[in-house]
Amino acid sequence: MKVAFVKQLLDTHGPWASVRWQETSPLELLDVWPGRALFWAMTVLLQADWYVVPQRVTTWYTLFSGIGRPPDRDVLERHTWNIVAPCTIPYDEYDVVISLDPCLQPPRCRQTLLAYYMNEHVDVRYGCSKRRPAPGYDLFFAHLLDATPTLNQLPQALGFPYMWERDITRPLLRTGPPAEEAVLVEWRTLALLLGDRSRQGRRFTQQGQASSIGLTDSEAQELANRLAFYLDRPVRFQLLRDGIYNRLPDPPRWGDTLTYLRSLAGCRYYASLFSFGAGQALVDAAAAGAIVFGSGDLAYHRLVCHPSCLCTSLKEFPEQFRHVSQSADLQKEILVWQDRALRHSFRDEPLALLAQAVEMKKAA
Repeated sequence: MKVAFVKQLLDTHGPWASVRWQETSPLELLDVWPGRALFWAMTVLLQADWYVVPQRVTTWYTLFSGIGRPPDRDVLERHTWNIVAPCTIPYDEYDVVISLDPCLQPPRCRQTLLAYYMNEHVDVRYGCSKRRPAPGYDLFFAHLLDATPTLNQLPQALGFPYMWERDITRPLLRTGPPAEEAVLVEWRTLALLLGDRSRQGRRFTQQGQASSIGLTDSEAQELANRLAFYLDRPVRFQLLRDGIYNRLPDPPRWGDTLTYLRSLAGCRYYASLFSFGAGQALVDAAAAGAIVFGSGDLAYHRLVCHPSCLCTSLKEFPEQFRHVSQSADLQKEILVWQDRALRHSFRDEPLALLAQAVEMKKAA
């Protein structure tokens, strides 16, 4: 199955250049991928090409992030290259073309399956797409898994996750000594320890470095030390700083994505409790080989987490963590469980749905 992704210029997800899979490699791809790793493992799994097209559609993501205005727009325009006109994309070479946001006017009378994700589920077009995909598209991929998981017809909305790959990517990330007996805690979880959820959206300017979101460095370190006392393990964290959605550094921090992924692989445990959205960051950690603790409220967490690692409150997390960390047999069971869940829910099942949709489109 041959697959291509398409993104607009003012979109920090994915690579900042059009690139063919045959001309790159999993690690080389990250050299032009300074933002979130969200689609990286999916690109490796599908061996997909990427096309960056000029900005055509203003989306909620563009407006919310601020990247449509200077100076962020200038950074993206200056550091994105190999931009192609949508009409030059060789659709006929692909079985599937997936765009980030419905930014294309797909050509008619083709056998290529046209699908899209929404960058932000709070975009009003996410809800509209659940009722019917945008004109010209065959499928809307509802990444929150809040649409039917069954392929019934084309066009339709389909509960479809961001796909993950671990067999190739995990050895690339675990290149150093064995994982540290430490817990990498998502920054939002640390912020919750303050008891003020509104803090998760505040920006803090700190002298000499990029601003942080939700917590200052000193606050985060104090909270991490407090949590480490209860867990009896070192607690690591990485704050969300400018450069993910807005206030982009110039030049971009090209190596940040690989650094973050290797930090995931370098800790034995990962905790992301009561985050927003689908909770996909936890799946990155599981694919990297960490034992993951999550929330039963989040769709991806329910799919990946072993029952011993699903928390219903922040207060019960330390007790559950101690139960797991003190049993080598349980840890082995959890890792087998997670790997099986990754293969089934984030690789085999979505691949089968894609193949079914491709055949349905060709038969239409």
